[in-house]
Amino acid sequence: MRKVKEAMRKIMKGKDIETEDGPGYNLSYYIARYIDSSTNLDEVQMLLLAYGRQQPAIISGPPGMGKTQLIKFIGKLVGKRVYRKGCYHKMPLDDLIGKEILGVERAGGTVATKSDFEEGSILTAMKEGAIAYIDEFNLLDEGVQKGLNTILEETPEYRLSGEKTIEAKPGFWIVMSYNPMSGHQKARDVEEAVGDRCEYVYLKDLPKDLLARISLVKAGVLSTDEIIDEDMEKRGVIIEETEEGVKFRFVYYDKEDNDWKDFFTGETVSEEDEKKIKPYLVYTGSGNKMLDINKAAKKREYLENIYKLALKLADFEMFIRGILENGVEALPEDFRQRYAIDSFELMEIPKPSPRVIIRALKKYNQLLGMGAKPDQIEPIVTKHFIEDILRGEYQFTKLGEITYGDFIKMMAISKRLIPAEVYPDIKVEEEGGEDSEEEE
Repeated sequence: MRKVKEAMRKIMKGKDIETEDGPGYNLSYYIARYIDSSTNLDEVQMLLLAYGRQQPAIISGPPGMGKTQLIKFIGKLVGKRVYRKGCYHKMPLDDLIGKEILGVERAGGTVATKSDFEEGSILTAMKEGAIAYIDEFNLLDEGVQKGLNTILEETPEYRLSGEKTIEAKPGFWIVMSYNPMSGHQKARDVEEAVGDRCEYVYLKDLPKDLLARISLVKAGVLSTDEIIDEDMEKRGVIIEETEEGVKFRFVYYDKEDNDWKDFFTGETVSEEDEKKIKPYLVYTGSGNKMLDINKAAKKREYLENIYKLALKLADFEMFIRGILENGVEALPEDFRQRYAIDSFELMEIPKPSPRVIIRALKKYNQLLGMGAKPDQIEPIVTKHFIEDILRGEYQFTKLGEITYGDFIKMMAISKRLIPAEVYPDIKVEEEGGEDSEEEE
C-alpha cells in the first residue's frame, strides 16, 4: 500500500514511476471535475470508455476549461501519442489529412520540379494507431467537416487521390473539441452528420474553489499535494491490452478502508493489480469551500494573501462569465435604467478564461520577488487582470450609455476587487443595486 501511495504522489507531480511491467508514464496532472450525477462517471472515465471502443468523441466546453490538457492526459494514460491540430475559418481539408508539396530537384545541371506528400495530423495518427486531436473543430466549414465522415466510421479509412486508401491501424482514435454557443454569443456548431457519428462529453465552468486551486498550482504557488483535502477523491484505471483490444478496469481509493476498490463492484483490488493502477484526482466539492492552508504553516501568511486574491479573481471572473452567458437581464433593473441598457441588448464579448487568473498570480509572485509588499502588489495585479479581460477594442463596445470597459471597471470597484482611485474617472453610485454591494 505504501508503494502505491508513493507512486500516486510521483504521478501527481508529473514524475516517472516504475512498475513490474516496465516504466510508467509521465502523467502531467489533470484533476477531473465533471461527475455525472446519474452515473457517477467523470470525464476521464467517459473518454476512456469511448477510446476503448474506438468511438470518435467530441468535447464541448468554454475556453480555458482544460479540454486540451484532458486529451493529453488520456494519451499518457493509454500510452499513445497525441497529434493535435488547431482549426481556423476557411481551413482546407488538406491541412488535416495531407497535401502535395511542390519542390525543385537539381541533378546534372538540370532543374526539375518534384512533389512530396506532406502528411497531416489525422493521417499520421491513422498510420501510427495514435490519437488525433482536432481543436476548435466547429471553425471548419461544413463541407470540410463532412470530408472526415469515413474516418469517423467503425473501420476508419480515407481515400487519397490516385485511388489509394489508407486504413487506420488498431489504436487509432479521433477526438474533437469546440467552444459551443453560449448566451447571446453565436458560434458555428458541429455539422449534423459528423455529430451523429460521435460521442459527446460536455465540460462546464470550473467551480470557484477548484479554479482558485488549479490557478495556484499552475502559477507555481502550491504543489498538487497541497491542494488535496476531503474534497478530492482518488480514482484510477487499470489498463490491459488483449487480442480483442484494450480493456479498462475503473477503481477508486476507499479512505476509510485505505484500499483500492473496484469502481462498480466495490471489491478490493489485489496487490498485484494495485501495481498497475494509474491514478488521478477527482474534485467532488461544491466549489464554495475554502482550502485549508494550515498544512503549509511555513508560508502561511504568504498563502493567505495569494489564496484570498485567487478566490477574489475567480469570483469576479465567474461573475463576468455569468453576465455574458445570461445577458444583461442578469443585471439589476435599477442599474440598467440608470445607464439606459436595453434588457434585450446583446453582449457579444469573449468570455474570460482561467488563464487570466494564472497570469495574475504569476505576476504577484514576480513582484513579491522584487521586494514589493502585498498592499502594493494587489492593485497592480488586479488592474492588469481587468485589462486582460477587456481585450483591447472590446472595451469600447457600447452598453447603453456606457462602454463594456466602463461596466467591467464599475463592477470591479463595486465588488471591492480594486480600489476606486485606480480608475478615478469611473463613478460608482452607492445606493441600491448590485454595484453597491460589498463582498468579503
